Amino acid sequence: MPDTPEARMIREPTACRLEGESMAHAIDTLRITRKLETAGVDRRQAEAHAEALNEAVVTEYSELATKTDLALLPTREDLERFATREDLKRFATKEDLKHFATKEDLERFATKEDLERFATKEDLERFVTKEYLHEVLKNFATKQDLEQFATKADLARLETRMFRLWAVSTVTLATLIVSMPLVAG
Repeated sequence: MPDTPEARMIREPTACRLEGESMAHAIDTLRITRKLETAGVDRRQAEAHAEALNEAVVTEYSELATKTDLALLPTREDLERFATREDLKRFATKEDLKHFATKEDLERFATKEDLERFATKEDLERFVTKEYLHEVLKNFATKQDLEQFATKADLARLETRMFRLWAVSTVTLATLIVSMPLVAG
């Protein structure tokens, strides 16, 4: 088959459009070529005119939106779902937020992971409270109560004194026994 606009239209219906352009902007170059030939224009000139016209139309209309392009645009209903400036006035601005802590500020504080190694209230419920301990121990002696009793050191001193007294009394008793006259009897 020869490489004419008609042949290209039969082999490739999209051949009459420029690379990357949609068919909506292409024109039927075969029909224009035939009309020009019927009007008496030479075939080569008719093909050249049809191609030039097609390129002009494609170039001129390439920036125009197609129905498909328009279908991709948001509708009024779509846009009504988005917030307006009036809607946004209810929310805080950067100025409003400047007195609040930032992520950098929060990095100085403990995280949940940091706190996991400490006891929780539930953990502490297993232990005795100060109040309970005071209640239970009020019947036991305090340090002040024990001050009236002798300590180990006091007992050691007392034992030493008693040993000295015993030793002295034993010596005294022995002296008395030795110095007493024997009564025969």
